Amino acid sequence: MPDAEQHEDPKPRPYAHLTVDELRKVEDLTNEEWFDELEARGIISPPKDPNAKILPPKRPLAPGALERFLKERG
Repeated sequence: MPDAEQHEDPKPRPYAHLTVDELRKVEDLTNEEWFDELEARGIISPPKDPNAKILPPKRPLAPGALERFLKERG
């Protein structure tokens, strides 16, 4: 295996080249992809216990919830 293949990112970030504002406009972005990207950029912190079970929200996120979250954190 060539050296370059050994050091590839195991989880590529297809949205790394986008700004957060551009990221907001990607309509097919899932919540998981959002939070993965925000975590990779240091905007949000990873969970304290990586093995803790993440429960889905009890109800779907309201429209604009992620945008409001980012604005509050910004």
